[in-house]
Amino acid sequence: SIRSFYEAGDWGTLADPTDPRDHAAAIGHLLDHADESDRKGRRGRLLVEERFNWSAESDRLLNFYQRVW
Repeated sequence: SIRSFYEAGDWGTLADPTDPRDHAAAIGHLLDHADESDRKGRRGRLLVEERFNWSAESDRLLNFYQRVW
C-alpha cells in the first residue's frame, strides 16, 4: 500500500486522492514549513539513491516477470 511505501522513510505528505482540498492543505503545510519540506525532500532523495533504484529493485522485477511469463 502507499502508506507502507510512505512509512519507509517519512519522505512525503499523504493526501486523500479524492479530495482536492486535502491536497491543497498538504501543499500549504509544506510551503508554510520549509524546514520540514526540505528534510522530507532530502529523505526522499536518499531513499531513491539507496533503496528505490534499479540496482536494488532489478532482481525483484525480473523475478516477477519470470513468474508471470
